[in-house]
Amino acid sequence: MKTVTTFILTTVLCACSVPAIAGGRNNNAMKQHWGNPGMSHCQTHNIGAETCVGNSLAGCKNWVNIRDDNVGTNHGTYLDEGAILMLVARDVNENGAKFCVTQLQGANKNKGNAWTTYYNPAGNIVDCFWLCKAGFSGDGCSAGISSTCDSVPIKRSDFSKYQITHSGPSVENEIYMFHWDENKSCGVHKKQEHDMILAISDFLPSGHGAFVQPMIFRAERSGWKRMVSTATLWGAGEKILLCKDGYQPNPAKNDCVAINQNTCNLNSICTGWAAADFQESEHAMHANGSCYEYRCMAPGMAFTSSTNRTCIECTGDNRVGIPSATGVCVRCPTGKIFDDNASASSYCRDAAQYNTQTMAYGKGRTRNADLKDQCWTMLEPDEYKACVTGVPTSAE
Repeated sequence: MKTVTTFILTTVLCACSVPAIAGGRNNNAMKQHWGNPGMSHCQTHNIGAETCVGNSLAGCKNWVNIRDDNVGTNHGTYLDEGAILMLVARDVNENGAKFCVTQLQGANKNKGNAWTTYYNPAGNIVDCFWLCKAGFSGDGCSAGISSTCDSVPIKRSDFSKYQITHSGPSVENEIYMFHWDENKSCGVHKKQEHDMILAISDFLPSGHGAFVQPMIFRAERSGWKRMVSTATLWGAGEKILLCKDGYQPNPAKNDCVAINQNTCNLNSICTGWAAADFQESEHAMHANGSCYEYRCMAPGMAFTSSTNRTCIECTGDNRVGIPSATGVCVRCPTGKIFDDNASASSYCRDAAQYNTQTMAYGKGRTRNADLKDQCWTMLEPDEYKACVTGVPTSAE
């Protein structure tokens, strides 16, 4: 009897994550330029709310509503896998790093291991920017001290629009890692993957840079038949201050300040003013609300006109002056004097008229005044002027 054996190939579809091969832009030697942090394992989540962005801002907690029967805000591409959003380095060199909004997610397989995964936020939209150490600038932090200035501040609130994604391709091969694919049991008989990454830890109030820190990302798991997992992170090593283009750490190393404040201010030049006409040797910046104008730097120098900002000498008697609001030289006609408060009359007002009696004895007084109070006896010009006009010098 012929025996016929039939083999049936059955495909089983499993609604669970599939372990990924650890990838990334891995370089253990690079960490020597970032404080040479030591690797550790199996620690608890201890990064604060100031580190997370987007809709993972609720204390940056990692075990919030992560269950397959409770759809919460913090689950990632699977209901039982917790995720958070952070600004994580995707390119690193010894001078700086490029940070992008990145989803960190702890993946798992029921009765199996847990491993780290990385995604772009919802919509696959990625915001990336370089921050550099002192003395470096530009994309790749490959240039020296910058002669330009990126004065647009980086604020944590800028990233509030980003949402944790519930689907999408892995971007693990884009993540820069100092340590990767280190699996430890952490007290259970299955493994939990650990990576060391570089991420922004704190935003500066000025917005001109940020503190960054090597961090260890652990795919922490709990349960067995109905396993859940999440992204658990803690700091490794010291925080390092990095700055935007055109800025450098201040002496206290707690903020980034402009290398050349004029260059940065010119990014906010007022309407009607040309940044190209600003001459650092000749002009000084002048704040006007939220924007900047400039004025002639040297005393007694002013603009020729509102359309010709060549600096000319603007000195003479009391008919000549420089309005603080315009910086344009004003020369009043005979019978007028300059008045910085008289913008409605082109900064010129009628000169006061004084007769011989007033010039001798003062405004409203006669010869009968005490000799010491008669103006003609006063030798100091300011004192004599105050006597004649009746206006104390300090009140002018």
